[in-house]
Amino acid sequence: MNKRELLNKLLRIFVLTLAVACAGIYFGQFVPQSFMLPLMILEVVMLITAAILRRRRKIGYSFLFLFVAVSGLTMYPAIYYYLSEVGAEIVLLAFILALIIFVLLGIFGWIIKKDLSFIGSILFIILIGLIAFSLFNFFVPQSDTTILLVTIISAVLFSVYIVYDFNQIKHRHLSEKDIPRLALNLYLDFINLFMDLLRILSHFSQRRN
Repeated sequence: MNKRELLNKLLRIFVLTLAVACAGIYFGQFVPQSFMLPLMILEVVMLITAAILRRRRKIGYSFLFLFVAVSGLTMYPAIYYYLSEVGAEIVLLAFILALIIFVLLGIFGWIIKKDLSFIGSILFIILIGLIAFSLFNFFVPQSDTTILLVTIISAVLFSVYIVYDFNQIKHRHLSEKDIPRLALNLYLDFINLFMDLLRILSHFSQRRN
């Protein structure tokens, strides 16, 4: 399988992950509220497991779609909140913007000739910093301005991750067995960018009103 064939199959799987996540969001409305916390804990455990499995290149399709389904279910409360607070138009706008950014940056990452592997550790350090801030904010809530600033940094980070991941697909020696792992990377890039854009648009929409 050459690189273009691999990329085409990867993008088909990526689109399928979004479809499964959307189905998860829809069915999330039928999940009892008491089940949400265990599902969120399961999602975190699966994320940690994914980080371990990705290094060993052992992520399969079963793990990928199970994670995406759980991710969709746990996303429902947030999506419902934004639908209630700012309306479907803002949610749809955030999704369309995320999709446009994903496509444009994906193309850029693919066509750029330079191997960007050297920025991987920098991106990871920033990601760890954002996770640490999220935990800190959970126990010590920060101001709306601080949260907005961190959300913008997060949106930029995952935008760069899109460029980086597509660039690595082009420059690394990969095979068909790597597709679930790569699809998970792209799914996380897109979903995190989408949620960041949704928070940013919601913030300015609420201030305007």
